[in-house]
Amino acid sequence: LASLANSLTGLVDNGAQVANMSFQAPRRDCTTNPDMFCDALAYATQRDVFMVAASGNGDNGPMDIAFPAHDPRVLAAGGIIPDGTFWGTCNFSTDVNRACPSASGADQEVVSPARQILSTFYRGLPHAAPNCAETTTGAGYGPCTGTSMASPETASVAALARSVNPLLSQDNVQTLLRNTASFGVFHD
Repeated sequence: LASLANSLTGLVDNGAQVANMSFQAPRRDCTTNPDMFCDALAYATQRDVFMVAASGNGDNGPMDIAFPAHDPRVLAAGGIIPDGTFWGTCNFSTDVNRACPSASGADQEVVSPARQILSTFYRGLPHAAPNCAETTTGAGYGPCTGTSMASPETASVAALARSVNPLLSQDNVQTLLRNTASFGVFHD
């Protein structure tokens, strides 16, 4: 938790305008029981940094949005499959996609593609996430599935919006994404 808080604070101190958080932390309520990570979220908000986080892969049920995505200062990014729906089952031993279904509760704010998204790896080292597999060539990339793939896609759209208009506030970017985001069916 200290590393996450220090990382977010460091991003803010170095001028970041958008922060992606492709992780889940233990659920908390920052208004009643704040801690150092809650303080880092408050600091980023005070500095008008747009924050987006992976909503979670339904580990606690598909209606449970993970923290920090559940925090009201953070945009929750869920994942969809090529037909535009949330994926269904979660069985790590047999599911070819090796990911639980995207969280899809009432707090879900935006969704992005999240199945078999090409990602980078440290060459020759296994990826820590169970839903990623490096290509057999050892080229340093491979497909990953999960909301941790959807979150950076959403963050990149926010970064593009801020690059077009640097005067957009965090609230402006959230409103823009919530009110204008749409998708079409995409293909594997």
